[in-house]
Amino acid sequence: MRYRTLGVGLLLASVLVLPAWAGSRTQTKKTVSQVDADKLSAGTFTGKLLTTPGTDRTFTIQVQTQQLKLKPGYRAPRTNNNLYRLQQQIVDEQAKMATSRNPVSHLRRIEQLQGQLATQIQREALHPQHNPYQTVTTTHDIHFQAAEEVEVRTKVLPDKFDDKGNVTKYTNAELKALKGKKSSLPGYESTLDALQTGQIVEVTLAPKKTAKSTTATANNKDLDKNLDKETAKTSDEKKMQARMIVIVNDDAAGNTNSGKKGGKKRKN
Repeated sequence: MRYRTLGVGLLLASVLVLPAWAGSRTQTKKTVSQVDADKLSAGTFTGKLLTTPGTDRTFTIQVQTQQLKLKPGYRAPRTNNNLYRLQQQIVDEQAKMATSRNPVSHLRRIEQLQGQLATQIQREALHPQHNPYQTVTTTHDIHFQAAEEVEVRTKVLPDKFDDKGNVTKYTNAELKALKGKKSSLPGYESTLDALQTGQIVEVTLAPKKTAKSTTATANNKDLDKNLDKETAKTSDEKKMQARMIVIVNDDAAGNTNSGKKGGKKRKN
């Protein structure tokens, strides 16, 4: 298993070399996709805030990803056949290494092939007209629902002014107080009201916390009513919810603080 993992890493390394010879002349195409966070795995997503949480606690952030794809209708010239041949040889050697009793020999062969591949890529860089790739930018509008007890933090603090109206630094004691009781969390304490469209935010997505079981009442009718209320309440709840929202950058919103002299918020 150790060598299998190493083989995958080497394959990724050979693929990641490609942008170096793709060049800055690649054309960029933009596509947009709408994504429901319920269909995503738990993780952290960083993007621009498009809408803020409403009464249903839903909001949207815009995330952009880029990847290289072959140009439509591209036909590989002879000079590029060597690239594909070398890449295929690397893949074949990695497959052999995963089951071989002597994986080191295959590893050395892979290193040799990667050296040849790097040399070939450098040669191709001298002929940008042979570049078969284009950069495709995909814009994902991800629709989240904040958890009822969502943590809101900020890495951006407003300017602090002294008695003369001059900008001054926060003391360590003040920064500690601003972090709040949950000092292990990133940034400083904030609220949902601080969220504004245009901000860059980090959203931590995780499964919705299940409600604690309640003690059944002696009256079955009352129990049925309580169950109906809980069912109606949870029907609009997403199974994946935003547990934490961190304001990373406030510049995109063009916001200013309400201090004596005004001025932009700064990141601490």
